[in-house]
Amino acid sequence: MGFFDGSIGAPVLAPWFAADYSGRRIFLSREGRREARYDASGLTLTSDGDAVAVDFVAARSPAAEAGLQPGDVIEKVDGREVTARDLHALRRALRDAETTRLLHVRRLGSVPIALRKLV
Repeated sequence: MGFFDGSIGAPVLAPWFAADYSGRRIFLSREGRREARYDASGLTLTSDGDAVAVDFVAARSPAAEAGLQPGDVIEKVDGREVTARDLHALRRALRDAETTRLLHVRRLGSVPIALRKLV
């Protein structure tokens, strides 16, 4: 068994973290990039044939509070139809914390989801 070089928690620390591996240094900054990289709904989505389906719903998340469950099919977002080809765009739309998205879910009908930072 040996040791290896790597970054622990890099996805979470990425806005504030930079590594100089050859110089064996790390840099942390208080002023990180402000891009939204993480889901703000609590949903893990997948494409199910031609549709976008809910794979997982985080407890105490906006999606859970709205009543979404694994297996739900999302048909529209903010009035626009969604297909499996729109999966990545939908994931990006669910990263905008402090906004509300209107999802049309096959089982529930139209459901507003107030997005917020979860990380």
